[in-house]
Amino acid sequence: LSQCEPMDEDSARAIAGMLGRKIDLSRIEERGKDGKKMYKMCKALEDIMEEGVQKGRQEGRREGKEEGRREGRQSDIRNLMESLDIGLEKAMELLKIPVEERKNYGGV
Repeated sequence: LSQCEPMDEDSARAIAGMLGRKIDLSRIEERGKDGKKMYKMCKALEDIMEEGVQKGRQEGRREGKEEGRREGRQSDIRNLMESLDIGLEKAMELLKIPVEERKNYGGV
């Protein structure tokens, strides 16, 4: 997107429509040599890509936290089973793991 020519408003709106996105044209507006309003859609596309990257990072963090909690709980279950010489269900009961989540730890 390093080489980007400004375009007229109709073209900019058409591209926004094809992308299915509402784009704030005032953020990418500039004046052409003839004084007409022109729009740098590459800036809008860069913003859209950055938004996608940020959403991906947020999702990755969320998934990483979930995985960390799950691995920690699995470790807790194994340690409790070994330390107290008890079965899986009893360990999950002692750890107060909700019944509906217990199926996630069946392969501890």
